[in-house]
Amino acid sequence: MNRMTMKTVMLVIALASPLSLAACGSQVYKPELEPSKPFGGFGRAEIRELKVRVANLDTLPPEVQTEIRSAARNFPDRLAARLKKKQLLSGDSGKTLIIAGELVEYDPGSQTARWMIGFGAGSGMVTAVIHFAEDDGTDIARGNALGTVAGGFLGGAIDSAVDRMVEAIVKYIEKNCREQKTP
Repeated sequence: MNRMTMKTVMLVIALASPLSLAACGSQVYKPELEPSKPFGGFGRAEIRELKVRVANLDTLPPEVQTEIRSAARNFPDRLAARLKKKQLLSGDSGKTLIIAGELVEYDPGSQTARWMIGFGAGSGMVTAVIHFAEDDGTDIARGNALGTVAGGFLGGAIDSAVDRMVEAIVKYIEKNCREQKTP
């Protein structure tokens, strides 16, 4: 291989490596209370802003406190957009599924460590306890949604972990819209 070709190959590898990590992270939904009825019987969702219950919130840097409050405030719009895209909870039923919860863990990790070191160093995570209820307040289901970020272009942003948390909730709703419970 000539010298110019080798430089080109190295440049392509250097530029492609961070892009290949753009989706590094995970999403998990762990049910605590399995649904008492399938979500498919609900025609719409009322999604409420998450309450912030992060331990030691007042001791965190102001910019992290702002990120946490923003994530909680923007949760309804993010979840509604994903549900709409998947056409979930959009049936003819007049029933409303209330989706509410608390943001209980928020660790932004280190974007610099994710970028410079990679391989999970500096991982960030977001966890919320999510409650599903009928419009009269009767609990239907409850669980923990977790999203992480472990890498990405320029280290990946903690916002990606929030998106993964939302996606975990959407997958759980989708699974329980389709499953019919037998008596």
